[in-house]
Amino acid sequence: MTLLQQTSPALDDTLEQALRHPQMPPEVKRRAQDLLHRLRNAVKVVVLGAPRSGKSVVIDMLLGQRVLGVQAGIPIVEITYGTHETVRFETPDGTVEDQMGCLCDYEIKGEVLSVAQELPLENLKAHNIIEITVDGDLAQQQAIVQHAADYADVLIWCSGSFDTTEQALWAQVPERRKDNSFLALTMVGPVDARQALPETLSRVAPIAETEFLGIYPVAALRDAEALDAGDGADTNLWGTSGAGQLRKDVLQLVASGRAADADQAEVLLQKIQTAPWFQQVDQPTPVAKEVASGTVLEQALEHLQHKTQAMLAETQDVDPRSAAVLAQCVEAAREMTNALCNTTEQGAGLTAARAAAEEGEEMLMLLQLEQDEEAATDAVTVLLQLKKELTSHAAGQEGGE
Repeated sequence: MTLLQQTSPALDDTLEQALRHPQMPPEVKRRAQDLLHRLRNAVKVVVLGAPRSGKSVVIDMLLGQRVLGVQAGIPIVEITYGTHETVRFETPDGTVEDQMGCLCDYEIKGEVLSVAQELPLENLKAHNIIEITVDGDLAQQQAIVQHAADYADVLIWCSGSFDTTEQALWAQVPERRKDNSFLALTMVGPVDARQALPETLSRVAPIAETEFLGIYPVAALRDAEALDAGDGADTNLWGTSGAGQLRKDVLQLVASGRAADADQAEVLLQKIQTAPWFQQVDQPTPVAKEVASGTVLEQALEHLQHKTQAMLAETQDVDPRSAAVLAQCVEAAREMTNALCNTTEQGAGLTAARAAAEEGEEMLMLLQLEQDEEAATDAVTVLLQLKKELTSHAAGQEGGE
């Protein structure tokens, strides 16, 4: 699934239409507005660190081309999607100047408050990248880190050493943000990264492994040289550090976040549409794929649909009754798995459906152990995703007959 396939074009429109309902409870409305905003706006990837910590090079590597170069002294640089390469400079006195091209094409003269860079890169339709410099006295640095943590969806901390001062600054980041964060150990000095890296990793890893999703050694100077080489053979040079893996993992996190937002929006829509106060007016009806009539796979899908609707009808609150929802999800998955396994029917689609059902049941059983609201929401999302998979396998089963 690509980034551009994460959200159905009709999903956000349907959610927006549901928001117009005059009887929608305030708490439901707040949740729906939040999801609609997330569906229609790019994920914010914030790259932050001290001056000259390799932030710009890391961003260029995430983009796969030289865009920022080495431009010291700019507090904020934001990279977004645009149909042409354009860069906007803003100075402290409020002056704004638009130019064609990329930031690396210009020599900065005078003080620049912020830069907005637009690029015609497809990935930037799903996420923006923002560079924030952590500078000033301790109070200023703390304020900058706090602002970045509040603003970001994904955080990348760039550092050559991740020393005690940086550790103290990072400690103020909320745990929910640390769950979506990466540490880029940027070797920006003249010392050979291969000599400095083992010592740095041995010191930093025990501290950072519980604070970040991953630690990525990035030989910033060598990687910058690889990008400068364009489409030449120096992609191997880039791959010798953690830059390529960092880019892959960040994009994967963005993609999974977009998919989770879409699944949560679908769950909320189903709850809204089964609520007593909701009168469905001019709501678009999703078109379901037809499956072979009378097959056990079709029967399992119908049963799953019935169980899901019944569960949603019983839990109209924004925060569902966790234990009840989890128990119903596990029961629905177990009944469906039994139906698929206890049949003499054969076919590739049915075989794949059995495997998906068994995996889904295992995931739901693990979620049931947690017994909290987040687990209940995740369980409903798993059940809906399982329904999508079974629908796909049912279509394959019919096509193979």
